[in-house]
Amino acid sequence: MDDEKNRKLSAREQRRLDVFEKTSEALVGQGYKRNDLNISVVKANLFVLLLAIPVTAIGVLLFAWKNPMRC
Repeated sequence: MDDEKNRKLSAREQRRLDVFEKTSEALVGQGYKRNDLNISVVKANLFVLLLAIPVTAIGVLLFAWKNPMRC
């Protein structure tokens, strides 16, 4: 992971990083607070499970409601 952070950036990536840092410093200077919004892989997988189960259950219930089984 450290290798990826320390790799040589292309010219376009370096320009993008420079613009980002300049904008970030300007906003912090205006009183804004910088927050890192990255989430871990574990958290992302947990969110998927927490959201997938209810959505799947609702889908199954709607399907069963619209398509009742006939014996």
